[in-house]
Amino acid sequence: MGTTLIASCIVAMAVAACSMRQPVEPVQMQTKFDYGAHKPYTQAGTNTIKGQGFLRQQGGGIVTCAGNEVYLMPATSFFREAANHVLAGKNPQFGNVIDPAKADPAYKAMLKQSQCDAQGNFIFSNLPNGNWLVVTAVTWTVGYSRQGGNLVREVNVTNGETAQVLLTDKDFISR
Repeated sequence: MGTTLIASCIVAMAVAACSMRQPVEPVQMQTKFDYGAHKPYTQAGTNTIKGQGFLRQQGGGIVTCAGNEVYLMPATSFFREAANHVLAGKNPQFGNVIDPAKADPAYKAMLKQSQCDAQGNFIFSNLPNGNWLVVTAVTWTVGYSRQGGNLVREVNVTNGETAQVLLTDKDFISR
């Protein structure tokens, strides 16, 4: 994926939706990116979010997010609006640009990316206090049909804690 497409996808609560389908219709963001509201998310902290992503198949088999990217972003109205656009198959626009980092370079400082290991485990460290959205995709193919989809969970961390997160069927948001 190109940098601009990744930036467009990251902005969404369901970033992994970009791997499932490309947003096509551009839509202007109504919620403006307010650096003041997001500044705490750019700082280093003492919190950790670690977890695992998986889905159970109808036959009972377990498929993990092994090898897939995991994204962490602030759980703010700005990111929620962007997520809704991506899930609706639209491409959120920020002013006259698609890449939000060009609209405001501070944007990149609050977005985190990791990868699920072979067992579907992931970790984000040195996080500031706050509410975060954890997003990944768990997919597999049956015949020519892609199964599974995107998982998202909101997690709150404060005071140097380590939050353990299991992204499962209850966190499923879209195919």
